[in-house]
Amino acid sequence: MPLTIVAQMTAKDGKADALHEALVGLVGPTLSEVGCEIYELHRPVEDPNLFHFHEVWTTREDWNAHGQSAHITAFRAVGGELLADRKIFQLERIA
Repeated sequence: MPLTIVAQMTAKDGKADALHEALVGLVGPTLSEVGCEIYELHRPVEDPNLFHFHEVWTTREDWNAHGQSAHITAFRAVGGELLADRKIFQLERIA
């Protein structure tokens, strides 16, 4: 059964543009990963500091491998400078 992920990230004050650039840089490499069905970056129109990834992975194992990928590891190295908050929601379809 596919795994849906919603990752919510809030930029630190003054870091929204840098976070935006870093997150956009994750899209291409992630879409080429095994098991990545959907990887979309969204931003609410009313809050430029908030970002959401909507992800669908074929298996949990594929998503776990994504977390160990070179581009995610590199993002984690700079994420502390850019992120005020991060929440990851693992979702299952119920209807």
